[in-house]
Amino acid sequence: MAFTDYAPYIKIAAETGEVAIGKIDLRPSGDITNPLFVTSFKAFVLSYAAGKSVEYLGDLFSSVYIPVFDSYNDNKKPVAVL
Repeated sequence: MAFTDYAPYIKIAAETGEVAIGKIDLRPSGDITNPLFVTSFKAFVLSYAAGKSVEYLGDLFSSVYIPVFDSYNDNKKPVAVL
């Protein structure tokens, strides 16, 4: 999955103000030293959550895109996406 593959989900969250869930992403296994950025990043996220260095085993991942609003008012507008 290329980074441009995330754009439609970011756009949905930004334009609708609704949470968007991306498609399933599967990458080769490896640790944080893997030369493939997506593999090393997934290993980093898992290691951070575990509190120790762990290997990404090639499990399925999906991304969640959460809109950030300019206020808590009824007429709030999405201004960013996490």
